[in-house]
Amino acid sequence: MTSTPPRTEKRIQPITSRTSQLFDDAREATEAEHQLGLLDALKLYPKAVGWSVLVSTACVMEGYDMAVIGQLFAQEAFQKAFGVPSNGGYQITASWQTALGSGGYIGVICGILLNGYITERIGMKKTLVLAYIAMTGLTFILVFGETKDLLLVGQILCGIPWGIFTATAPTYASEVCPVILRGYLTTFINMTWVIGQLISAGVFRGSPWWLLRKGRMEEAEHSLQRLSPATDTKKTLAMMIRTDEQEKELDRSSYWDCFKSVDRRRTEVALMTWAIQVFAGISMNQYKTYFFQQAGVSGSTAFDISIGYYGLGCIGTLIAWFLMTHYGRRTIFLGGLALMCITMLTIGFAALAPESNTAAMWAQSILLVVRVFLYDSSAGPLAFCIVSEVGSTRLRAKTVALGRCSFYFCKLERQDVFFYGGTCFLSLLWAYFRLPEMKGRTYEELDILFRKRTSAREFASTHVNAYDEA
Repeated sequence: MTSTPPRTEKRIQPITSRTSQLFDDAREATEAEHQLGLLDALKLYPKAVGWSVLVSTACVMEGYDMAVIGQLFAQEAFQKAFGVPSNGGYQITASWQTALGSGGYIGVICGILLNGYITERIGMKKTLVLAYIAMTGLTFILVFGETKDLLLVGQILCGIPWGIFTATAPTYASEVCPVILRGYLTTFINMTWVIGQLISAGVFRGSPWWLLRKGRMEEAEHSLQRLSPATDTKKTLAMMIRTDEQEKELDRSSYWDCFKSVDRRRTEVALMTWAIQVFAGISMNQYKTYFFQQAGVSGSTAFDISIGYYGLGCIGTLIAWFLMTHYGRRTIFLGGLALMCITMLTIGFAALAPESNTAAMWAQSILLVVRVFLYDSSAGPLAFCIVSEVGSTRLRAKTVALGRCSFYFCKLERQDVFFYGGTCFLSLLWAYFRLPEMKGRTYEELDILFRKRTSAREFASTHVNAYDEA
């Protein structure tokens, strides 16, 4: 029976000499990542891509379950079971609609914050397995709950593993794949929100970054070898060790450290980027049928439009992959916000037309579909990519957790397109001055750019050679 490798953290000796073999290996690995093309990366990292996609599909559970409760409010059977008599039928009271709609978010916030601590202690693999087990048991509360109180308790408790899923996926995707694939696999998470599919839970490869931070070098190298057998894992590990060593000198490990020194700016980007998903009107998705009906569209037609609504969401994410490869994150994010602002203001002005104006009603419905396409080809998927990249490697899980919490703390349940047009414009201003371009940068290069307090508008044009900084 083989002995278990020690789990205590090892102190890695600083790299001080340019003749160091570790230094040379790290430099060669960094150069290799920059030269790696998309197709070559897919060939070299098939397992890393596969595990990343599998872990990301867990977000389908949150995307579906958080939205389905709002859809149930309009179902006659649900209204009869949990509603009160109203106008010859049944209706869920406004207070209970708010409670049931918000219960899941309370649990998600708790799960996200817990994830930041748990993953650093036991790793993402064990954290997700425990979350799957918890989800299996807690689901029975929702299945067999016959009162509104039980449904509320079930929503809150189920929200905890949902929060773990949504916080773990972008962190894992950003850590197991090279720079060229990072954008694709983190934005894929957005697609899982709009795809209805079953989740297959299983055992996946541990994150080599987490193993490295715990001093388990042999296991980290073994994880790299299994994720990408064709690459030089020793050089890749050397690059990771060098990045970790530089960040370890700052001794950062708590949530409070996310708001100190240079990490404060990185946390700001994470908080704002995910909050902007709310400011861009994501809450309107829950009320799309309501908007369509208010626009005078029949119930059956509204359903057909809803199908196209989600279909365009998937297509938008695929287009975002192409756009960010050629134009970067910042440009697409800014362009999407600008177009969404114009679209929502146009919807608002069209809504001022009298109900007899059929053309105006159809214009509103069509523009709502256009808005979701713009969202899912810009701010929607890119938020996952940006937040997963912006945090330092030692604080990434906590940075992602804080960013995701900002999404739920800022969650607005408004149905006012003029309001979202205004928040979209304010978000555009923030993004122009504060959102940096991180396309094609290794984590070590990002550390240097943030440490030098490089302007957001100069991130893309600033030349960085991490090995001239040594």
